[in-house]
Amino acid sequence: MFAPLERARILSQVRHMGNVTHAERPTGSTIGTLSKISSEQGVLALWRGNNSNLYRNMLLIGLQVTVYDRIKHAYMPYDISKYTGIDYYWRLIASSAMIMGITAAITYPFDNIHTRLVADMTKKNQQRLFTTTFDCFHRTNVDEGWKKGIYKGYELCMASSVARAALTLPMYDALRGEQV
Repeated sequence: MFAPLERARILSQVRHMGNVTHAERPTGSTIGTLSKISSEQGVLALWRGNNSNLYRNMLLIGLQVTVYDRIKHAYMPYDISKYTGIDYYWRLIASSAMIMGITAAITYPFDNIHTRLVADMTKKNQQRLFTTTFDCFHRTNVDEGWKKGIYKGYELCMASSVARAALTLPMYDALRGEQV
């Protein structure tokens, strides 16, 4: 539902990087960007790149929900009441950081592919740079390689994911009714 706004946000971030003339770039307003996309690329282009975002989110949530408890129990093998003070919080934050690191490592390529697909401003009836999520994944891997293409910028993603983990997953425990 929010894919058109997500596309407008990403385009506003990368508009200066496009291989188009200044006049062809999207304007600074969200409405102007959305109208430019729909007039030049068609209304369905507002959702360009959304599949990769859906794949990433499904995988991310699935991994967090299914693997988080296993990793947390590896850091806290005994009853949760046996841990108190700094020991409890250290173990909780360490397990949260571990799961966020794992999920970021697995889902980051979809985030990168999503950005590449969304940033494509090819007009309707012209050859697009990438046609599908998997075409973009394959061509990026072949052209730029695994580390310099698929995982470009991964270090920053990992740092923000680990920081976010200290808040997100302990809140998940609190909502489930476990001690925080």
